[in-house]
Amino acid sequence: MKIDGDEDCGTLGDAGARLLLVHEGLQPVRPLTAAGMFTLHIKDGMVTNYTLELESVRMVKRRKLRVHPRSCTWIFEVGTTKLEVPEVVQQKLGG
Repeated sequence: MKIDGDEDCGTLGDAGARLLLVHEGLQPVRPLTAAGMFTLHIKDGMVTNYTLELESVRMVKRRKLRVHPRSCTWIFEVGTTKLEVPEVVQQKLGG
């Protein structure tokens, strides 16, 4: 991972990229090879969004096809998540 100011960048190897490319029900289009890069955008010490760029080679109708999906995911209201723990669970945890 490379840290540059408010961005942390890294790479995904074959196995990690394949896990992000293949979804249940897509068996016929499994990638032959895969790789990727990601960028974490950070503000005030928290990830605000991340970009994912993948690349793969797939066999489609006996032809090799290069696929380059890219996505950007934004995270809103960082730090505002509330967790309610039921009383029964609190008791079991010793609280």
